[in-house]
Amino acid sequence: MDAYCPHLGAHLGRDAKGRNNRLKNGCVECPYHHLTFDAQGTCVKGAGHAPVPKAKVFTWETEVVEGLVFVYHHKDKLPSTWKVSEFFRPEGTWSRPYMSYQGVHPIHPQDAAENSVDTLHFRTLHQFDQVDQVTEAVADRQHFYQTLHIGKMGILPKFMRNVPIYSVVKEAAVGIGFPMAHNRFHPIGLQVNHLVFLTPIDETSTNFWFYFQVSFSEVKVPRFLRKQKERLDRHLNKHVKRAVDKAVYRAAYTVLSPMFVFINSQDLDIWSTKSYCEKPIVLGDDGNIHLFRKWCKQFY
Repeated sequence: MDAYCPHLGAHLGRDAKGRNNRLKNGCVECPYHHLTFDAQGTCVKGAGHAPVPKAKVFTWETEVVEGLVFVYHHKDKLPSTWKVSEFFRPEGTWSRPYMSYQGVHPIHPQDAAENSVDTLHFRTLHQFDQVDQVTEAVADRQHFYQTLHIGKMGILPKFMRNVPIYSVVKEAAVGIGFPMAHNRFHPIGLQVNHLVFLTPIDETSTNFWFYFQVSFSEVKVPRFLRKQKERLDRHLNKHVKRAVDKAVYRAAYTVLSPMFVFINSQDLDIWSTKSYCEKPIVLGDDGNIHLFRKWCKQFY
């Protein structure tokens, strides 16, 4: 909902002492005169013993996907014309999204989202040995995507660096505020979704949230180990099995998180100090930048 009380404009989520979240019985209470608003923004309790006023706070449309809450925002407060779930709904069994980083930076969301079409920087900044475009970039309504083949990666954990692992990466964006990368590591079959959420908080700053989720559903497991796991699963109740799965996902997070945090830090250092080029000089491996910028215009 909007942040300010329609009575005299007090901030509904913060009082004079800087305390947040004045939630009571599923409603939001104004810290000033204690007017209370329900989840639909309707005032359900007046100040003190005064009658309930006909006051209402505007509520923004939300959508929950993979346990993540998305808020649809339109400058004229119009309803949504598309859903995140139309473009982002992982198939198979996935872990919950784990947060690897959160911070505020002086970066425009589009500068960060543009990263997905800048394939050259994967070689230069991130030092990936091989980066090839597998499919052409596609601008499909609110969805932009392309597929890359990435060879040996020097930023893998040390124990994996000499293993012949490569990744097929589907770089995508759902709107400007939600770029992502679906990584499928071969030959082991491990899948990782790298999710980036960009929320502008003023004219110059953006709140960055980096998450990733893991799937083992296509991991190639030796036959004898697979049989052992199937036998074990039959003897475990659902609560124990859930706890085991959670521990495995957590272990994967511990191993993979430093890699993603390192990559993100490299990008953030560049984005925080770059200047927007209205007419960029296009090199061979970043030729999709004009298509991406044309696609972005629909969100302004």
